[in-house]
Amino acid sequence: MDSTNEQFRQVYNDTYKLTPYKAQKTPFSHQEYYKFALEQHRWLSAQEKSEEIVIFLVREINERILARYEAVARNIGDGSRPVYLVTDKYYPKNIEASYSHLRIVYFFENVCFDAGFFYVNTDCMPEKLVITWDRCLFFLSQYKNLYEKAWILEDDVAIRGTTTLAKFFQKYVTDDADFMAGPPQINEKDPYEWPLWAALRDSGLPNLWATYNPIVRVSGRFIDTLAEFVKEKHRLFFLEIFFVSLAMCKGLKYTIFQDLRTHFRFTPVMTFEETQVPTIEFPIFHPVKDGDLWDKIWLSG
Repeated sequence: MDSTNEQFRQVYNDTYKLTPYKAQKTPFSHQEYYKFALEQHRWLSAQEKSEEIVIFLVREINERILARYEAVARNIGDGSRPVYLVTDKYYPKNIEASYSHLRIVYFFENVCFDAGFFYVNTDCMPEKLVITWDRCLFFLSQYKNLYEKAWILEDDVAIRGTTTLAKFFQKYVTDDADFMAGPPQINEKDPYEWPLWAALRDSGLPNLWATYNPIVRVSGRFIDTLAEFVKEKHRLFFLEIFFVSLAMCKGLKYTIFQDLRTHFRFTPVMTFEETQVPTIEFPIFHPVKDGDLWDKIWLSG
């Protein structure tokens, strides 16, 4: 018999005419899967708690990604903010000796799905049920021993200069908000016309607003609240509406920062010339999809 989540998935897909979801095939035997998951769990459980951690969401682990974020991690502070890479593609190691400032984590798709951590962005992309955001939220819900607050950045967020992120994080170190993100990318003069409000149709949240989430900060209390919501609904919802609406409706504190508004957008992609404006206080940019351009922006600081 199909699991509860599998039954739910089929009903949901049928109701909203989504492409039937097929789990990604795994090359691992049950023994290999269990061994990796157990060793990672033991390793994560043994880590010390930090006031803040930083998570970068990446599609896969390769030499460019490791070198890029090792350089970023070395300059985030004095080591008080551990840096994690949550990858969408399996990687067999949690630590690479040559990149000692990074901690790499991966959670198998079926683990996230069975726990209800899916659909955080796939109302728009039904061909893929579990993405790095789902894996990240599952990670944070399972390992509260690691952090009080967590900064989360997507991999198309580019940074100019080695001290930029540390300065940005430091600005909000005394802000006790449970959720923090930038303003929404919608037509605020007529927000009711934004079609993505429909993504929250089954959430039951009575009041909705939106933020733009390529970079966010969440507290342990926010993650606890989200995890309880997942237990009830057996799924996540579109993150740019869901996160701040959940905070609003559950009485959590939230901050919508304006610092990045002029150089954070959905489309088009940023150009190098745009990233070189000297008056930008925090030169953090989105979207930067090209790896060579990302590295060029980083080195130009």
